This record gives sequence, C-alpha cells and structure tokens, in this order.
Amino acid sequence: MLSTLHAEEVHVGGANITSTTGRRFRVDMGTGTASRGDVVRVSEAQGEASCASHPSDQPVFSMEEYLPCFDSFGFRVTQDEKILEQQYARAHPTPTATVRKWQYVLQHWNDTSMEIKKKLCRQGIPQQYRKQAWSRFLLGGSGKRSRHKGGEGGSYTDYRDAPLADRQAGDIIERDLDRTFPTHQLFETGSQGAGQRQLRNILRAYVNYNPQVGYCQGMGFLAATLLLQIENEENTFWCFCGLMEHEPYEMKHLYQTGFPGLHMHFFVFERLLQQTNKKVYQHIHDDHNINSSFYATHWFLTVFTYYLNFNLISRIWDRFLCEGWKPVYRIALALLKMDRALLLSQNTETGVLLVLKSIQENKDPSNMLKISQQVKFKTSFVNKLKRDYTASLNNEKQ
Repeated sequence: MLSTLHAEEVHVGGANITSTTGRRFRVDMGTGTASRGDVVRVSEAQGEASCASHPSDQPVFSMEEYLPCFDSFGFRVTQDEKILEQQYARAHPTPTATVRKWQYVLQHWNDTSMEIKKKLCRQGIPQQYRKQAWSRFLLGGSGKRSRHKGGEGGSYTDYRDAPLADRQAGDIIERDLDRTFPTHQLFETGSQGAGQRQLRNILRAYVNYNPQVGYCQGMGFLAATLLLQIENEENTFWCFCGLMEHEPYEMKHLYQTGFPGLHMHFFVFERLLQQTNKKVYQHIHDDHNINSSFYATHWFLTVFTYYLNFNLISRIWDRFLCEGWKPVYRIALALLKMDRALLLSQNTETGVLLVLKSIQENKDPSNMLKISQQVKFKTSFVNKLKRDYTASLNNEKQ
C-alpha cells in the first residue's frame, strides 16, 4: 500500500529538524521501502529540509537507509536530524523549577486550581510527566479508570475479546493500521508489530464499548497518540474512552453519523476567523467560496495528529487536554494568521487551496504556539456560537 505522508519542521537555532510523524515521500507499507521519487533531505550547509526529485527509475532504498535513527519519541529521522534534536535538547533543558512545579501539581492534583494547570500546560508538560498528567485530565483526578464503566460496566478484556459489534469495522481498522504513524518504531513493523497489535486491540474494544459510534477513519491517530504517551494498552483504552465520551472533549460527536460535532467545529471556527482575521475570512470564504471542510477536516478530526511533528502535537495536546477545544481553535487560527500575506496574494481558488493544503508545514513550533496565544476571543463567545449552531439545526428540523 502506497501512502503519501507529510513532514513538519522544528527550528533549532539557524537550522531545522524534520522530526516527523510522517515523511514527505512515498512509503511502500508492504516492503518497507521508499521511492527516490520524492525524498526529504537536510542540507548540510543550512540544515534546511528540502524535497529532492529524482528519476523514477532510480533504485529503491529502505527506510532504514534513509532514516537510520530514531528521535526521542521513536519516529525515524536522518542522522542530521538526530544531531539537531540532541543539540536542541542540550540548548533547551527543562527548567528545574518546571519539574518541581509538576511534581507538586501531580501530588496535589485536586487542590491545584485550573488556572495554575492552564498556565503550566501552556508552557508544556515535561515529557516524563505527560503520562500521569494526561491520564489525570482524561480519567479524573486519580488518573484511574474508575470513572469509566462502559455500557454494561465491563472490563477492558471484556470489550477487547468480545466478538465485534460491527464486523465491517474490523476490516476498516485493519486497513487503517498501516496508515497510522508508519515511521514510528512501534508501528512500522507491519500488522504483527507491538504497536499495531495494541492499537488494533484498543480500537476493536472501543467498537464494543460504544457500538453506536463504532469506528471511523481518524480515530487511529487519536488512539496512537495516547498510546505513545500513556504506554500501557489498557490505560490507553480508558483514556481514549475519556477523550471520546466526556467533557470537555466529547470527540464521539465528531465521528457519529453525519459528523455533527465536526460541522459544529467548522461553524465555530469560521465565525472566529471572521472575527479575528476578517480579510482572510473574506478572501477564502466570500471571494473564493471555500469553506473550512475543504482544508480543516483533519485539524479537528485528529486534533492535528495527522500532520505535525510529534513534539508539537504533544504541546498542543497538553493544552487541549487541559482546556478543551479553545486551544485547537487558536492553533487553527494561528496557521491562517501566519500565512496571511501568502493567502491574500492568491488570486485563484486553486492558488488558495494549494496554500491551505500545505499551510501546516514549515512552521516554527515555538512561534506557532506563541502566535496562537495572541489570538484572542472569549470562551463565552465560543459557547454562544455553539448554542447558535444547535439552535439553527433545531430550526431546520422544524
């Protein structure tokens, strides 16, 4: 199976790391080989990622040859990228004060105000504490699964081992496994790899946990992101249930028949764009009649896990799991703000769509996060927009 993947860069001083959840080249999932037709490289002179084209009759090389190293999250990278990542880690160590603050917060979770948690999550959770912090956000203060009892109060093994409530879902899950983080060491080894086996179990269990929602493409990226951070399969399943079922996330609504939650997020996002970046909104939506479903579907369905560098994904999810959807809207709005001039310079629908298609690439993560916090709107306004959207649906049904 051939899949075209995407890359995202991390700036390190004057250089860039293309440390990715996917690569911008064609990967044959059956043989684990990559075509030289579209290869990402890092220039030794400037450390910049570039896409080098080669004749299609060139030899085919394995991923191990082009990407012999693993980054700190387990994704394949080049030797140059690994060196740059190590240089960045040495230049930007996690402050001791931050580590101590998180130690305190995790020990006094229920007594720590949400404002303090928000402030710390916006700065980034130290990697060694993400497992605990994410679990506590998704499972309640104890970080244990007692909050989740399923339809019949079953255990994880009950849901995992039961016959699938929807047999067709099993075929779709199998088809999607190879598409989920294929350059990660847990997932790249094929259908018998540890990561794919665990991911298969989690997704099949959720089909039985909530057969009304079942399985839909995109869920695998959410579950895999949690699995890489939570590490334990059963705990990941219950965290995934928390993500799908409970406030402030309720991602099941994005995957229900007709994708009602996804359309609501489109509505809210477009109204926020109209308020915060009126010229870009008019250029995209009024002048060229392009609505957000053409370019933002994966942003919301997978909470940016489909495209970005995993370090940046983790930073976004730190905020998302703490605050809910507001940081996701901010990141989406920041992407359009960062490429405002380029978007406004496009005079055709095709030109605008091409910019939007690649808008998440080549962004400095620190700058993106900084700009996203500069995008201002009130939570009360978001809640009003959600009420307006629900009211409009009810009026249409009458």
